[in-house]
Amino acid sequence: MPPTDEEIRVAIAALRFDASEWREWARTLDRASTVVDQLGLSLDDMCVLSGMVGLPETYAEVRLRARTLATQGALRFREVAGALTAAADGYERDERNAVHRLRGVW
Repeated sequence: MPPTDEEIRVAIAALRFDASEWREWARTLDRASTVVDQLGLSLDDMCVLSGMVGLPETYAEVRLRARTLATQGALRFREVAGALTAAADGYERDERNAVHRLRGVW
């Protein structure tokens, strides 16, 4: 049994809602990647021994990795949102075309 018009509308709306959620998470990751830049600690902020054990370098590497992961995550989240939107657009277009074809037959 094929889905009803209402079921199709609800499914398309759900895809669009999910896409907006993915975009919101992408924006959150964008903010996180900029916050990482504000988390700088200088050698003066660390204990005297931190320089001797390589803590400043390790800290810089962790910050860079966090920024990179947040930036890449935001990009991937936007890709998922785009795919969900494209699917919703395609389903909507297919449904419109099917309705037009059926009306042409009748």
